[in-house]
Amino acid sequence: IVYHGSRDLAKGLGWTLSLARKTPDLNYLIPLDRGTADFIGPPNTTIRPMRWEEGLFDAVKGARMTIAPSLWSAPCEGGLIKSILTSRLCAVVENPGAFSGEIPDNVVLKLPQDLDQARQTITQAFAKNWRPDEKARQKWVNTFKIYHQGIFERLIS
Repeated sequence: IVYHGSRDLAKGLGWTLSLARKTPDLNYLIPLDRGTADFIGPPNTTIRPMRWEEGLFDAVKGARMTIAPSLWSAPCEGGLIKSILTSRLCAVVENPGAFSGEIPDNVVLKLPQDLDQARQTITQAFAKNWRPDEKARQKWVNTFKIYHQGIFERLIS
């Protein structure tokens, strides 16, 4: 599982590390663009300095799941959009007031904020080989692109 967000707690880093502790049988890549030397995660995490253009794109593309668990209500989440465009399976934390709350359930896997429930949701999704509905994903991407052309162009360049 690749974490796609910044080092900020509001972006869900602490939540993801807590989830990693609850799922010791899964491996996590925590790419941080700054301050990795002083950062310690659970044994099933790899913490690596990495940016989108320096390995993160390939990590997201090759991961079984990418998680963009932002816990705040930003109007738009660049990392989440990139993950939806690139990853096989993008997961978010259920947060009705967040940008991710506007994305249909068949486009991203929505994980409960409760860590035990999130663990169960991931386990079930992996067992069933859950994937986003490709037509729904493409429709969402096209709609986002129409309404946010400038942001979209900057994100994919």
